[in-house]
Parts: sequence; C-alpha cells; structure tokens
Amino acid sequence: METMTDPVAAAAAVVAERHPQAYAAFLCGSVITPRRTAYSDLDVVVLMDGDPAPYRESLRYAGWPVELFVHTRSSWDGYVEREIPRRRSPFS
Repeated sequence: METMTDPVAAAAAVVAERHPQAYAAFLCGSVITPRRTAYSDLDVVVLMDGDPAPYRESLRYAGWPVELFVHTRSSWDGYVEREIPRRRSPFS
C-alpha cells in the first residue's frame, strides 16, 4: 500500500475499500485542524444501513493509523446523545 500524505484522500480510500456500501462517512479529529501532528490518526465515522455495524476498528492504511467508528444511523444517534451531555467528544 502506497503512503498517502493527504488525510482526506486516505480516509476516502480506506472507506471505499473496506465499506463500499456505506452511505456516508466523515473524517474528524485533529488531523483536519491546525493541531495536526506527526502522530495524528484518521478518525473516520462510517454510516451504514446494517451489518456489520456498529463496531470500532483500529488499523493502519496508506501509512496512517486509522480508527473506524462504523455505525448505523440509530447507533450513531444513540452514541452522540449519550456523549454530548457529558461534554465528551464521540472520538475520545
């Protein structure tokens, strides 16, 4: 696997390869902010209609450490509803 320097391109590629049936995905976390460091990972939320969601997976892709947060719409909504009142990021 070739190393990719663009985090958005790498996130799009990992989602296309591992979850082509996803209906939405978004890249989050420090990697898309000025706080990005050499140790930043790709935090990617993937939304699917059903199985195998929900689950969380850690992997390496195109030179990046990746955290995939794979959810259905209802599992994602439930997760966010629990975390927001605690003022916690869904990605911690």
